[in-house]
Amino acid sequence: MRSKPSVLIIGGGVAGLSSALTHLQAGFRVTLIEKRKQLGGRAWSDAKGLDNGPHVILGCYHHFRKLLRALGTEGLFEKEESLQLTWVFKGGQSLRLRPPKLPSPLHLLAGLIRLDLPLKARICLIKGTLSVRLPLPPPGTTLQDWFVKRKINRDTQSLFFVPLCRAVMNVEADQADARLFLKTLRVAFGASRKEGAIWCPTAPWSQILHRAGALFLEKNRVEWVHASVKALSLSQDKGIDSVTLGNGQKRSSFDRLVLAVPWEEAAKLAPFADFATKAKEIQSSSIVSVSFPPPRQPFPFNEPLLALVGGEPFHFLCKAPSPNGWLTLLAGAADHAQIQTQEAWIEEALKCFQTFFGPGKLLPESPHQSCRVRREARATIASTPRIAGLRPKPGPTEIQGLWLAGDWTDTGFPSTLEGAAKSGAFPA
Repeated sequence: MRSKPSVLIIGGGVAGLSSALTHLQAGFRVTLIEKRKQLGGRAWSDAKGLDNGPHVILGCYHHFRKLLRALGTEGLFEKEESLQLTWVFKGGQSLRLRPPKLPSPLHLLAGLIRLDLPLKARICLIKGTLSVRLPLPPPGTTLQDWFVKRKINRDTQSLFFVPLCRAVMNVEADQADARLFLKTLRVAFGASRKEGAIWCPTAPWSQILHRAGALFLEKNRVEWVHASVKALSLSQDKGIDSVTLGNGQKRSSFDRLVLAVPWEEAAKLAPFADFATKAKEIQSSSIVSVSFPPPRQPFPFNEPLLALVGGEPFHFLCKAPSPNGWLTLLAGAADHAQIQTQEAWIEEALKCFQTFFGPGKLLPESPHQSCRVRREARATIASTPRIAGLRPKPGPTEIQGLWLAGDWTDTGFPSTLEGAAKSGAFPA
């Protein structure tokens, strides 16, 4: 009887888990190397169940949802029938988008018509939304350039496009690749209204990915090696011969090697590969989150996600599900804020919170001692127009037996959970 082919996957994030699932379904024996104690990559939680930063997904994240189903955790999300968004303005006033049950994209247009805004503002929003389906701008165009060309007014930008840009692209509109952003919106608001629905987790990410992932690996007899990787060795026929671990041990009995690690680590491990030179030029974008313990009084909003209009550097407020109940202010593309210290981030978060929700007793008595600041310095790639020529395709490389996976590869998506899962789902 012919033995099963074997694959060695380096990286236990979403891309690595997705690759493990794909190869198991293709009949491979799978070994996964992950140096951290948690699976899930950048979506992780601490010992108290507080996530490193709020991560939400969309209904159109089909590859990621496939992974969740395999892990048995797709049900651990609060999901709506379509895109529903609540904007909060300074002083606490709010605006809610609640589209009716109509086919896409009519549901979104009808929802915009029903917004409590002046007629002119609603017309501008509808025109801006319809512009997404017009021909794509030429390569090199930023989203801000596209706003100017399509005459998208400031209110439409701030209410609709900018929050989505920060959430999906993690860069500001004047830096975002307009083509990539618009392609993503077309996927989200294309086939059905459920595609654009925001899914918010109802459990910590450690439960959704790490614990469920560990059980999945054990159930499917996947060897999980807790070790770092020091180097890859090439054979005389230009294939990957062996992998040297951080403890000095070597792994050499595999038919395929999948690098499911961030771009800088992939380039360091495989400097001989064609992708390495360009990968070194990829720039990152940071995310900062400031979390407060559960408010002392009932919070005035029930929604798990709020878009803050004019709340820079913070763009969203996320409310963790009970019993956690922490409130987290999220600052995407945080490098532009030029805030250096943890204390300064706390002060900025306190000012933002009080500006939007008032100086009442919502916050703890000693917020400086109880709140938590998390800075993901290299949270995602910077999805600028320049990135299009730097991202390699996921899957096989020119090196025999060497494959790539990761949200930084060219999956057609920005650096998202869906991009990571899709990269690992390349046909085995």
